[in-house]
Amino acid sequence: MSSNVRRGLLVGSNAWLLLGLGCLHASPAPEALVVPAIPQIAIPPGCEADLTGAYVLASSPAYHYRAADDGSALSLAVERGPPGCSSVALWRTAHGFVGRAFGGYASDAGWTCAATFPTEVVACTDAGLTLRSAATVSLTPQCLPVDASAPALTEYALTRAAESIGPNAPLDGGTADAGEWDAGLSSPPPPV
Repeated sequence: MSSNVRRGLLVGSNAWLLLGLGCLHASPAPEALVVPAIPQIAIPPGCEADLTGAYVLASSPAYHYRAADDGSALSLAVERGPPGCSSVALWRTAHGFVGRAFGGYASDAGWTCAATFPTEVVACTDAGLTLRSAATVSLTPQCLPVDASAPALTEYALTRAAESIGPNAPLDGGTADAGEWDAGLSSPPPPV
C-alpha cells in the first residue's frame, strides 16, 4: 500500500512538473520595453542660447522689445512702439523655432480687431535675431478673416539693445511708419 502511495505521489509530482513546464513554454515572451523617442529640436544655429534681453527693430527703431527666454519658449513684449503693437510668442520645436506675433488695430467700422501672424525665428547671432512673419492679414470690418491663403512673409531683424528704453521714453525721430494699409481689409505689419 505504501508503494502505491509513493508511486501516486511520484506520478502526481511529475504531472505537476510537466504541466508547469508546459505553462512556462506556452506563455508568450514578454515584449521589449519600448521607450518613446524624444523629438529632436530643429532650430537655427545659435538659437539654443539664452536670448533674454532688450531688442530694437533694425528697420524701425521706434519698436523696442523685452525678450524672456526659458529655454523652450521665447516671448517678446513690446516696451515701446506705435499703437497696435503687442507681443510675440515662439517655441523651440521639432518643426523649427515657431509661434505667433499678436497685434491689434481699430477698423473703420469701430471694431477693435486682434490679429495673429505666423512667425518663426530664422537666425540667431550675438548681434540679434531674425524673424520671418506674415506682413499682413486680411480681415473684414468685423474682424473676420477674408481668406485662408498663405500670407506673404517678411524678415525682420531685431538687434540687441544695450538696455531697456522703457515705455515712457520719447520716440527719437517721431513715430514709426506702419506702411500703407486699408483698415477694413488688412492690418498693419506685425509687431515684430
